[in-house]
Amino acid sequence: MVPRPAGSNRAEVARHETTSVGGSTPEPSSLGMNGILRRPSINMKKFIVTGVQMRNKGSQAMFLSLCYGLKSIYPGCEVVGFANKYDDPAQYQFELLPYDDFTRLVFKYRLNRVPWLGDVLARFAGMWRTTGKWSGKITEMDSALRDADAIFDASGYTLGSGWGKGGGRLLLQTIRIAREYKKQIILMPQSFGPFDWGEDDDAAFLEEVRQELDYCTRIYAREREGYGCLRSLGLGNVELSADMVIREKVFPQARDILSSYDAATVSYPPPGIRGLHHQRKCIQDWKAPKRCWTSIRACWTV
Repeated sequence: MVPRPAGSNRAEVARHETTSVGGSTPEPSSLGMNGILRRPSINMKKFIVTGVQMRNKGSQAMFLSLCYGLKSIYPGCEVVGFANKYDDPAQYQFELLPYDDFTRLVFKYRLNRVPWLGDVLARFAGMWRTTGKWSGKITEMDSALRDADAIFDASGYTLGSGWGKGGGRLLLQTIRIAREYKKQIILMPQSFGPFDWGEDDDAAFLEEVRQELDYCTRIYAREREGYGCLRSLGLGNVELSADMVIREKVFPQARDILSSYDAATVSYPPPGIRGLHHQRKCIQDWKAPKRCWTSIRACWTV
């Protein structure tokens, strides 16, 4: 574990050790996906990806891009998707667990901490909704969280007044779960802001946002406006980076995604199409220029 100055939180350390932007918006980092995740001194084996679903092609692409980017950098690692919506998980080559309204409720009230209670509730909820998707999953999710080396959130846009506050609270809950399990959480490139709901509790909610986001190891905003909104909260763990769904050579084939498929119906993009070059920034910051390396090192906790 890399020691941090006594009494300092993650954002304070990042503000002291990273290069000051002096109020101006920096240029997006161009190192790509490897930048966030590469940490040669750490043997990473298990990752959780949140903020995704399989019924939305954009969200699905974000998960696949991140999942196979991780596998290309950490061969043999396990990536588990905490997904809001998906069909039969057996059709995929990767593991998906239900991170939806029911399981969120269980974790919100920490019912998973009571032996067997979470799975008993899941059984009754499954009987009521005539589904078996929650059967045994609370225990599996709890185990995955305990074993994870890091959590990566790949939400597209949840925190901003383009949506109600409820969407943002979903992201904040994910951060609280990471904090509860003492896990690092990195918010992969996504949109943030504006923060002008025009409601009486805006100030109180933004203070809640600031406190929770301050826990994150790193936050990647994919637009300058979002970067500015986060910096206006006094956060020092924010960086500007392009959307991660830009394909390069790390592009999964059908056999990497599906358990079975008809090869005759599969088509791939032509060779040489631009790919994950920029996403590598979001994984390689752990072995990147000194500016990124020192801030990540300062807020890394093993």
